[in-house]
Amino acid sequence: MAVFFFCVVKYRYLAALEVFCLKKEKDILKVVASDCFYVLKSCKNVLVGISGGSDSVALAHILLTVKKAEGFNFNIVALHVNHLLRGEESFRDENFVMGFCKKLSIELKILRVNVGNEARKVKKSTEETARMIRYNFFYKIASEKEGSVIALAHTLTDSIETAILNFVRGTGIDGLCGIKNRDIVLRPLLKLTKKDTIKYCNINNLNYVNDSSNNCLKYSRNKIRHKILSVFEEINKNFQKSFSRTFSLLEKDSFFLESLAKEKLQICKIEKNVYDALFFKELPFSISSRCVRLAVNDFFLEHKEKSFSGLSFSSVNLILNFIKKGFGTVELTRNIFLEVFNNMIKIYERKNVENERENNEFCFSLKEMLTEHKKNYIIKIVDFSYLSKDLFGDGICRTLLDYDVVPEDAVFRTRLPGDRFSLPFRNVTKSLKKFFNESKVLKEERDGIPLIASGSKVFWVEGFGASRDCCVRNEKTKRVLIVERNCAEIGLI
Repeated sequence: MAVFFFCVVKYRYLAALEVFCLKKEKDILKVVASDCFYVLKSCKNVLVGISGGSDSVALAHILLTVKKAEGFNFNIVALHVNHLLRGEESFRDENFVMGFCKKLSIELKILRVNVGNEARKVKKSTEETARMIRYNFFYKIASEKEGSVIALAHTLTDSIETAILNFVRGTGIDGLCGIKNRDIVLRPLLKLTKKDTIKYCNINNLNYVNDSSNNCLKYSRNKIRHKILSVFEEINKNFQKSFSRTFSLLEKDSFFLESLAKEKLQICKIEKNVYDALFFKELPFSISSRCVRLAVNDFFLEHKEKSFSGLSFSSVNLILNFIKKGFGTVELTRNIFLEVFNNMIKIYERKNVENERENNEFCFSLKEMLTEHKKNYIIKIVDFSYLSKDLFGDGICRTLLDYDVVPEDAVFRTRLPGDRFSLPFRNVTKSLKKFFNESKVLKEERDGIPLIASGSKVFWVEGFGASRDCCVRNEKTKRVLIVERNCAEIGLI
């Protein structure tokens, strides 16, 4: 995105921006046509994130200047989040923003939230939690105001810091492109450096505040800002412009790969949120990894889950490994899953677990089941000698258990956390969750599968049969517990 500075001599209002528009020969730069300009021309509301620093103050003033000069009809709304992390300084920033917006007659909305407490609740870092809270607030206001875009004051300097952070953590081309615009989020200052915004504030006599936490070296971004960037500047005074050129080249490569991935994703799409896993296997990693990200992002955009920040590198690799194996399930966020099964990839939302329990779970004692039908199931006891020997085959029938081995307190229910199941004829015990994963049972079906258990020990699972402890054996079993569904016949003679 190019910056929306329109440096044409006939526009008198651009005199204040001249500091950015002079070359060595003091010639005015040519007009920069940007996507931001056309977006601003057609939108109804521009929601500006204002912290009170030089970047956000400059952005708000520029938007107001452009609006008046061009006669645009958009309404400017300032959004400020008080994170309550810096004591009196946090309220100093809030009061400054209030005064700044009042002076410029800009509407202001403020959110106060104790980020420290929230971070402990969600078990995430303070930085990550603060970011999540800010974006949730921005998107909430945007949803309340029709035709809104969100304007954030990220600069080229911020973008460089982000690219370096991504590089250190391990990233692909997309992460090395720095900060980008996303859906309704515009970042009009990405061609300007931090020094540029300070110059702009000075030339326009705009006051701003400094966040003391920006000097704290416990934050990775501050280490990059104060230690690494200064070294880059020693090597090349214009290193930020060099980064900008690199970003542009990488973005072109990324755009090509992304376009190709979109084409491939459409080819392998079976139906809504369902894809051909075999097709994925044949794609090179640079395309298949993008296809996975695109499929997941499409799902979250469709469900208007704006807080989803995208798949991590490890999550993409995990999904690709599942595709290679042919089965596996990944929980993307709470109640949102990606599952690989039967040569398909399916992304779906699982209903609220509590609602699912209320609708599907049932729990009855075996004694109760022996005398009364429950949930269309019948449980009864039959002498082993009355059963047809042809019924067993591999030595186990999926509807039979050795009754004398089943504990008296066993119940007929659906799964619960911590359930464990010992596999028949194998000296292996696994969590029921892992057993279902390996058996490729669909995630949304698992809470509806009945089982017989005592405590967390599972003795029988519908569709799979009895556990190692109570499976029917010819030489030992005397009485057989039979589980019938919908009164089905099981081969009695």
